Amino acid sequence: MIWIKESRKRNAYFAVYYFWKIMERQFMPLSNNRPLLQMDTRQMGTRETISHYHSELLKLCDALENIANGLPVLVDTQECLRVAQDLVPIIHEAHSFEEETLFPYLQSWQDKFPDITNSMERLRFEHWEDEAYAEEISEGLKELVARGLDCNFEALSYMLRGFFEGLRRHIAFEVEHLMPILNHSEGQVVH
Repeated sequence: MIWIKESRKRNAYFAVYYFWKIMERQFMPLSNNRPLLQMDTRQMGTRETISHYHSELLKLCDALENIANGLPVLVDTQECLRVAQDLVPIIHEAHSFEEETLFPYLQSWQDKFPDITNSMERLRFEHWEDEAYAEEISEGLKELVARGLDCNFEALSYMLRGFFEGLRRHIAFEVEHLMPILNHSEGQVVH
């Protein structure tokens, strides 16, 4: 009986806490949050641009990991909304750059690196998967903020971890297999 009373007290505390956080969010405009992607990449070379995207995506992975580690108690609703808002656009922008600029350039090196076509095909498929998964993560983070205690924290944490671990592996593959080709052609990188 005492345990039930303590459990209700704890649930009431969390309900008040989440209500306060939601109310606080309503009076803080999202435009004051810093965007994840802060640089204009149009003036950068291919190698610098891909390194910049990798850096931004790794920051995104760190933010998602922090959210997953804080569930269910330490939920920063502003951070969840910022990540939910920026997730799909930055993933799409990075993948578009790779597919429209990087991959055609790498294809021109196929005679020296014959396996490059298979690697690019694999990465294109992963891009498609990552973008679809990013949309689900974004919706999950918005649902977390909206529903508070009614959210399935375990499922969301599992989704977040699966996404950021996969994205980190994707970036590691690109760094290990594509960046050496760009470094090899240092003086000939397309701008």
